[in-house]
Amino acid sequence: MKKNTFLFLIFLTLFSCSKDSNLQITEDTKSSFKSTYKIPVVVHLTNTTNNFVSDAQIKKFINSINLDYNAMNESLKNVSTHFTDRVGNASIEFVLAKKDPIGQITTGITRTVTPFTNIRDKPNETPDYVRLIEYLKSEVGNWDGDKYLNIIFCVPPSETYGLVLTDSKIKDQWGYTEMPPFDNFELAGENLDKSSMLTGVIINYNTLLNNFNKATNTATHEIGHWLGIRHTFGLGFGGNPVSEEFAEYFEYFINSNGGPVNTNSTYDQAEDRIEDTPWTNIKSDNLELVQFGKIINVENFMTYTINLETKMFTKGQVEAMHNTLNNNKGGRQNLWSETNLIYTGLIE
Repeated sequence: MKKNTFLFLIFLTLFSCSKDSNLQITEDTKSSFKSTYKIPVVVHLTNTTNNFVSDAQIKKFINSINLDYNAMNESLKNVSTHFTDRVGNASIEFVLAKKDPIGQITTGITRTVTPFTNIRDKPNETPDYVRLIEYLKSEVGNWDGDKYLNIIFCVPPSETYGLVLTDSKIKDQWGYTEMPPFDNFELAGENLDKSSMLTGVIINYNTLLNNFNKATNTATHEIGHWLGIRHTFGLGFGGNPVSEEFAEYFEYFINSNGGPVNTNSTYDQAEDRIEDTPWTNIKSDNLELVQFGKIINVENFMTYTINLETKMFTKGQVEAMHNTLNNNKGGRQNLWSETNLIYTGLIE
């Protein structure tokens, strides 16, 4: 992806975000969400010292994500008029688990001091997330990825703000690396299944310590990947919007075929396969940006900007996420089932 050594990773670039950092969280906050889907979450904080954020900060973090996934974020009031009719409400609520894997009461938050100063201890080596997870499991137990969304805060390689893991050997019907979810994948020589904690989301802990808004925006973006949606520019090239040369190639397909086409081509790699998210190869804050005759949705949670705050999912993206949640691939359908909500303590 971003670098050849990160073939397994999907990266998120830095976003500038301005959610209300003074939001007060109470025990009744979650009652304001009338969501269709409830997803049990456990947040794992790992650090080399005891410098951990409070439970209140994590609850605030989860609430901020829920605002995004229920189209209740304050910034949505200022979304570009070009896209107000495309705003989608995912109606997904992420709730901290109340029972751990052995049925004990939990806050849904774990804190672990690890010996890892950096996931990639040696230059030019693939980040060893498997080793981190094995250490984490030895300290806090195994939280199955098909029963909990594991959000893991650690200190990954530099320039990485958040990611989901994928397997370059798993291909879609067009021959390109498949997005999560999947039932089995390989990482660092290990064969992992959908119960692995590594099927969750990994976020740079420094963002939570130093820039709360960046951490929440990172989580919203990466959970989108976890729910099976791509960047608005597709799988990307090196984790970034594609080159001008490819843009010309893309334009050729647009002009030749009259619109997006599904072919075994480089074109498809750059497509997110969602009709209401105009494609772009440019990282921009320009709300009037036009490419191939369409105004680009630069405020979309799944694109890259320079300083502009991202604010919305589209209806097409919501449909894609719901399709993922209603497909048992990767255990996503099990996560919000009544049986699992009882197991994780979200239903008494």
